[in-house]
Amino acid sequence: MGEHSDVDLILVSSAFEGKSFFKRSLGLYSYWKSAYPVDFICLTGREFERMRKGVSIVSEALREGIAV
Repeated sequence: MGEHSDVDLILVSSAFEGKSFFKRSLGLYSYWKSAYPVDFICLTGREFERMRKGVSIVSEALREGIAV
């Protein structure tokens, strides 16, 4: 990772249904203890499936990312 890199962590869960996209990740940052900065990308299953088919962070992650 470069000096100005971060971790993009995609989380897929039905628990995000009906919640504002921007509020889904707020409580997660307190659990991140790594020295690397993180961006949580919280998606429903439907959103993930839609985004994997186009040009998006999801399609890039599927090509280049690491599943955990």
